[in-house]
Amino acid sequence: MSHSEVGQTISVPSEFVRYIAFMHDAIACYHQRLTQVVSPKVANLFLAQIADRAAVQLGLSKEADPKRAADAFLEALGMRFKTLKVGEKTVTHIACPYAAIVHPKLAGTTHLCPASIIELGAERLSDNSKLIVEYYIDHGGSHYTIASSD
Repeated sequence: MSHSEVGQTISVPSEFVRYIAFMHDAIACYHQRLTQVVSPKVANLFLAQIADRAAVQLGLSKEADPKRAADAFLEALGMRFKTLKVGEKTVTHIACPYAAIVHPKLAGTTHLCPASIIELGAERLSDNSKLIVEYYIDHGGSHYTIASSD
């Protein structure tokens, strides 16, 4: 499979597309089920724990500027960011070159982008009260808001 993004063609193996779709679905499924069984607060804390682990596993915790390191990691995968600070909230749109081929393959109705969890992990290194408070995906990428849980 290939996908054209701003004049460049990205060749994406079908196995990669299936794997990325699975990762989206697995994260969303766990989060949605925890929201139903326990509470939205506990489900968001679960995402925070995943984000904390991602920050360590990706080496963001060793960086002087973890947020910039997370952005660079995701940009190397072809993602581009538009981020706004709205008061204490960070509102981000990620334009993802894989979204048009991965997002249509997702199951269920609620989807959370794994890239947003990486970004959350970077932000939690300086403020561990941060959580993803709003999110959705679309044909071109994902939109999410990170804010303090206080």
